[in-house]
Amino acid sequence: MANGDVEAPPSGESEQPSESLLLSSGWLPELATLEQTLLIRADSDDESELNLVQERAISAPSGSVAIAAHRSALVSEVLRPHHTRNYTSQEEHVELAFQWCEEHLKNDGQSLAVRSHRQGLRLPDWSGRAFEQALGGRLHAAGWKIDLDSPDITFRVISLNHAGEPALESWENPVIGWGVQVTGPSDWDGRTAPNRPFFKPVSLDPRLARSMVNLACPAGGRILDPFCGTGGILIEAALSGLEVCGSDLDERMVEGSRQNLEWAHSTHGANRESEVRLCSATEAASGWEGEFDGFAFDPPYGRNSWKSEDGWDILIQSLQQCSALASEGANLVTLLPWSPDATDIDLFDDELEHPEAITFGKQWLEVLFALEDAGWYLDAYVHVPVHGSLSRLLITCQNNSLD
Repeated sequence: MANGDVEAPPSGESEQPSESLLLSSGWLPELATLEQTLLIRADSDDESELNLVQERAISAPSGSVAIAAHRSALVSEVLRPHHTRNYTSQEEHVELAFQWCEEHLKNDGQSLAVRSHRQGLRLPDWSGRAFEQALGGRLHAAGWKIDLDSPDITFRVISLNHAGEPALESWENPVIGWGVQVTGPSDWDGRTAPNRPFFKPVSLDPRLARSMVNLACPAGGRILDPFCGTGGILIEAALSGLEVCGSDLDERMVEGSRQNLEWAHSTHGANRESEVRLCSATEAASGWEGEFDGFAFDPPYGRNSWKSEDGWDILIQSLQQCSALASEGANLVTLLPWSPDATDIDLFDDELEHPEAITFGKQWLEVLFALEDAGWYLDAYVHVPVHGSLSRLLITCQNNSLD
């Protein structure tokens, strides 16, 4: 990910009784950091309050995480209150966690279970099961009622390590976090494409679709997907409470998206403020009225994916159309075909003309110029792997046509 607004914090002990710890799933941690950062900041004007504990863990004031906890595609759980510190030894952390429970948790007859898991690489001398048994034993001896089946309180202990080499220098030291689980993992299986009334194999993963929605409209508003297809992005936008608009040139897709949105409303309580029209993305400005706060779409591209210019003209015209419909400060999020061999290239700095930095058959520098000519300024990007011969580049842009 490239995002100059986000930096890792100093390492060491962190005590935040009034803050919540958002833990991300192992799926695309860079995207999770970007998405949750924008959602948290949409709830707070003070950017300094955001603390990146690890590449999969963000601590922020509890009052500013409600949107992120509710809307994020990649939050696996939320802990409040919580504590984090650099890892020393398992024995020491059992004692420290016990002392923390004595100071921060009130034993008023509620049952408790200790659950441990890890994010990232395994620590060589750490055993989650042994930690659970040791801390659970200490708490039981201190008078706590332990219930491993249906506890009133789930006390989570997380081993936070980097995902692999190379690790960010600021995150080389493993971190141990613990706290009370207030939000558990989300279940996305029920919304995968095969469960919808109208299904095509090319549909986006709902977590990716939700992340794109969140990046496009972190503070809510009106969103447009001009290549709506089967409606995956529209569904996630409707579930996020946005005013949803979508269009497609294929009448079958338009009708299928309408069916899927009605299904999302009846089965998952999605917002019904949605409209799907038959309209080409290259004529969106004449097909829609009013302004949009965000745009999110997965454009079509040719069989040779990132090497081919097929779809380039459609993409550029669509970007121009979106710019004409954009409100001041509107965001645009899209996916570009990308080579899996070009995922380590810095697309903001000195590698803009790298020979492998190509999408739609165009060098990256040409792509940047085309974005700006269409009224969009690149904010951030994240590589999204697809398979061995194709990656995707998720880009987020802000409208600059009023500059």
